Amino acid sequence: MASHEDATVVDKTIELFKYPELHHSMNTHQKIVVTDARTSTTTEPFVQELKQANINSLVVIPIVLFDQHVGSLLLRAARFEGNFSPREVSFFEIVAEAASNALERAQLFESIQVANERLERLAITDGLTGLYNHRHFRDHLQKEFERASRYRLPLACMIFDVDDFKKLNDTYGHLTGDLVLKEIAERTLKCVRKSDLIARYGGEEFVVIMPQTGREGAAVEGERIRAIVSDSPFREVPDEHRVTISCGVSILEHDVMLNAEDLLRAADQSLYQAKRNGKNQVVVAPEKGSK
Repeated sequence: MASHEDATVVDKTIELFKYPELHHSMNTHQKIVVTDARTSTTTEPFVQELKQANINSLVVIPIVLFDQHVGSLLLRAARFEGNFSPREVSFFEIVAEAASNALERAQLFESIQVANERLERLAITDGLTGLYNHRHFRDHLQKEFERASRYRLPLACMIFDVDDFKKLNDTYGHLTGDLVLKEIAERTLKCVRKSDLIARYGGEEFVVIMPQTGREGAAVEGERIRAIVSDSPFREVPDEHRVTISCGVSILEHDVMLNAEDLLRAADQSLYQAKRNGKNQVVVAPEKGSK
């Protein structure tokens, strides 16, 4: 219970067993009007308390939302003369109806908000791995590149993919391949920082954006991801088949890399270098010029 008129009336507990008229209305889903609380069978258990409070009439009107009784408008009157008039009861019914409409609008608005949030999440999420998708990665990379360029901040990007993934699919089936990708996503999420963004780039390729990260830190994170994939067997793959990844890392070089594509292209070239070097390794792009 709370009151806008008395600031001290906040979070006060109401003992509902003292309101038999309210229980009766909730059980019957009907409006209750008591013209004489002293003689009504509904209020008989608490007639003395009502007399002490000079309450001689009362009304309870259900508040219904989507055919469900969600609340009640309860009024008790202490009057020297007269009871609730039909006009007053009619007015209270209008108030209860207004409350019901307000609750309905609020619930619909909340449902729409939840649905919109879910749709927004689906729009930026990869359906298989649960990671961010390629489109969201592109948007985020552009924002991070602009911020890093504006304030001359470090920024690193990493692309990695599964070594010999086609062979894994051909040997164990595409379902197993999908499960491997999901497990790689799970493992990688455990070792990246909260400030990093990891996404599925496409196929068996993944990408990580690492803000505020220089050459040494990016190399360490790349090696940590490589190790967490290769050092433990996968649930759906026989132990003798070792799943590994190759990683290409690039570091933003201000005044040399003019756009986000330059940063991404350098990471991609480093990934191909890791493949040529024998796979299951991390290659950091060499500096192209002085900062």
